Amino acid sequence: MARIVQQGGTDSAEAVARAELRPGEHLIWWGRPRGSALLRQGGAASLIGIPFTMFAVFWFVSAYSTARKAGDPVGWILPLWGVMVLGIGLFVLSKPLRQALKSGSMVYSITDQRLFIISGNRRKEVHSYAPESIQRLERTERRDGSGDTVFRHNTAAWNASRFPTKVGFFGVPDIRKVEEMVRRLAGKRIDDD
Repeated sequence: MARIVQQGGTDSAEAVARAELRPGEHLIWWGRPRGSALLRQGGAASLIGIPFTMFAVFWFVSAYSTARKAGDPVGWILPLWGVMVLGIGLFVLSKPLRQALKSGSMVYSITDQRLFIISGNRRKEVHSYAPESIQRLERTERRDGSGDTVFRHNTAAWNASRFPTKVGFFGVPDIRKVEEMVRRLAGKRIDDD
């Protein structure tokens, strides 16, 4: 397989990927996602946060005005509960932004044995996918040739918003070549849909 060198200044994506190689494993491709692609990818799941947050604001305002009128110190528990629910709603709403900010610490890699995704600065996480765990390939391509390739849908492990998680390489340049490398690694198990 051919190696594609990512364009860019002084990013250390290659060094990060090489540090995760197993003995005898060869790095074929590495890259970093664009933050905007991760922002788009998490957008649909965060929509559940809109009604949740609106309800939390309504709850807080109603409970606050009731507690203020009553003057009872115990009555302040309901507005505090509303603040907690509001925090949860804002957390769900901010998922796409948190994903986009995380993109600077992410590295995607393809080797001759597996795919892996590295993320995190303080606490590094490495998710490896053997060829047999690649379910099917979906490609989204933009006009400039960049795009996303999804190779797995984690439906057993639901995320906080109860939507299945798509696993893949998002916002990478020359997505057709990346998809072809994933297809070759998966072998003949992946048929064209």
